[in-house]
Amino acid sequence: MGKITIRETSSVGESFSEVEYIFEDSSDYFAWSEQKTEALNNALKSYVSGMDFLGGESPFENEDAGNVTEIKVAKKAKEP
Repeated sequence: MGKITIRETSSVGESFSEVEYIFEDSSDYFAWSEQKTEALNNALKSYVSGMDFLGGESPFENEDAGNVTEIKVAKKAKEP
């Protein structure tokens, strides 16, 4: 299987940076992506739980993991 290459570029003011990630396999890329998403979620939860404007209650505390949303997709019927 081929390599996956990701290039991230960013700039702040006159500073510029480019980071290149090379993954030998798609499973490595998906694992990295999942870890990155999990870290972002944890940082967001930590930030929100520390905010006092919510009255001390985090919106994630009452999150029901069993909620499921069903979405149905179909082709639009052709008009005569």
